[in-house]
Amino acid sequence: MLDRLVGLMQQSLNWLEIEPVERAARSRKSRGWGIETLEPRQLLSASGSGHSASEMHLVTPKILNGTPTDGFSSVALVGNDLGYFGSGTLIAPQWILTAAHVSDGLPPTEARVEIAGKTYLVEEIDIHPDYNSRRFNTNKANDLALWKLSEPVEGVDPSPIYREKPRVGTLLTLVGYGAGGTLDGEDPNDFGTKRVGTTPLEKVTSTRLRWVFNQPTDSNTGHGDSGGPAFIKVGVTYFVAGVTSGGTRNNSGRGDHSFDTRVDAYRNWIDNVMNGAFANVQQARGARVVHRHAATVQDAVMSDIVPHL
Repeated sequence: MLDRLVGLMQQSLNWLEIEPVERAARSRKSRGWGIETLEPRQLLSASGSGHSASEMHLVTPKILNGTPTDGFSSVALVGNDLGYFGSGTLIAPQWILTAAHVSDGLPPTEARVEIAGKTYLVEEIDIHPDYNSRRFNTNKANDLALWKLSEPVEGVDPSPIYREKPRVGTLLTLVGYGAGGTLDGEDPNDFGTKRVGTTPLEKVTSTRLRWVFNQPTDSNTGHGDSGGPAFIKVGVTYFVAGVTSGGTRNNSGRGDHSFDTRVDAYRNWIDNVMNGAFANVQQARGARVVHRHAATVQDAVMSDIVPHL
């Protein structure tokens, strides 16, 4: 009876909002700059200022147990003029949805997006106003950002966002450019190939989607996948239901508790940004982002939290 009680208590710990110490949350960002690694960063407005993304510690995720694919043309590489370090999704002709931790501290003038073999400049980066790197791996992280491209993408159909609450048990289709790997862990030298894999959704919170990577038939996100999509297929259409955020194991392998930002929870903010509803408060929003970025730099030094870039 005692053994059973201990087992039940441990099972409950697995889904606590604040993970145990040994499950310190790590981002899915890549581990360095260049095509071989990916990272996430918070974004600033074109007129904003902040530290260069190259001055910040980055960590990126990939799709483990995934398969290389030429499909999912809306999935993009995101980075800066030095190289790519994360993933994103075209959700409107001129808008990329990605993670805030991929965009943090990255001036739009340095940002780059590659989609369908073409490189695009970035006109504007909008990080969710309540993004909080100190609350990473909690429902208050708000790890979401939008990048407005300098011109519309032609020849690629944007992926629509999922606007309903996802159900536990739904099959998620994970896509990203992060390093590959297996249940034993990721290969950090294998970045830049678009991969796809699937995993069942195990938990839905108010702002996140979560699952545990523990079956050889499932896939997982890893470094370099940060900002990439978790799709839910309805009929023949793939909807963006999640944005890759992080996990609890540095190598993204067996036992990793992975989590995405739940897109439907932010549908109004996404719509308002793309429709220009916040244009008249751009300066105020930029000031808040700059302040938040300063705190983020300190966090990168003092905390072991690493997103799935």
